[in-house]
Amino acid sequence: MKNILLICSLVIMILAQLFFPLQMIYDNEKSLADGRVYKFKTEPIDPADPFRGKYIRLSVRHTTTKLDTSIFPERNGKLFVEVENDSAGFARVKNVFREEPTELTDYVEAYYRYRRSREDAVITYPFKRFYMEESKAKPAENLYWSNRTDRERNCYVQVSILEGDFVINDVFIDDKPIAEAVQEIIDSTQAD
Repeated sequence: MKNILLICSLVIMILAQLFFPLQMIYDNEKSLADGRVYKFKTEPIDPADPFRGKYIRLSVRHTTTKLDTSIFPERNGKLFVEVENDSAGFARVKNVFREEPTELTDYVEAYYRYRRSREDAVITYPFKRFYMEESKAKPAENLYWSNRTDRERNCYVQVSILEGDFVINDVFIDDKPIAEAVQEIIDSTQAD
């Protein structure tokens, strides 16, 4: 009897360890397959994480939004931001909620940073990092630094959003995936 309980406990533990990663994968794949794609303009830089590797830190450009003063949370408090596409095809805030919406599909959890004026608030989106292959991270950093001074370039992160979940699809410069743009730079320097 003791062995059966031990085996059952072991099986439950193994199933629990499999369930959570598989659930995360399922949620991400569902967001990619069924979620609506939004483009958020960015101003990224490229730091490194010693445990996860090189990444581009994504800084979404338009983070100021109007908020009803009754829903201002404490600093770094959660907000739920419903997004929609503007006429240029970029994401913008449609509504902001204090509680998680139950009927919306196109929203993400964000954080209130501070009040810019009586009704304007600055928020932070949850998509902050885009990981890259180590050899392409430095050219990507250089490419993005050149973008910080050239506001005419079209830099954005493409995100699939579904029911509060999101997946970063890619980062683009002038409608070209960042890896492709970096590869062109690498190829041109090797040709010289």
